[in-house]
Amino acid sequence: MTQHFSPQDTLLSTEELAQKTGFTQRFWEGRRLSGDTPPFIRLGFRAVRYRWEDVSKWLADRLRTSTSDHGELNSAHSENIKGDTI
Repeated sequence: MTQHFSPQDTLLSTEELAQKTGFTQRFWEGRRLSGDTPPFIRLGFRAVRYRWEDVSKWLADRLRTSTSDHGELNSAHSENIKGDTI
């Protein structure tokens, strides 16, 4: 998959993302390790940037109207449980 970036893309460091979202830098670093994060750009060993457009979409995908609504995040997990045999 080829991604094209434009000069209008807002790139945020982990620190800027933390400030903008109200989550800590440690939260975002942990999410990157678990793979549960918006897509990010690795610019070097420690240099990571997020496009605000990707973060907004990632957050919007997690909108819920009820605490019992697990959305699609839970449906993939449910499929794995259904397929398991004991």
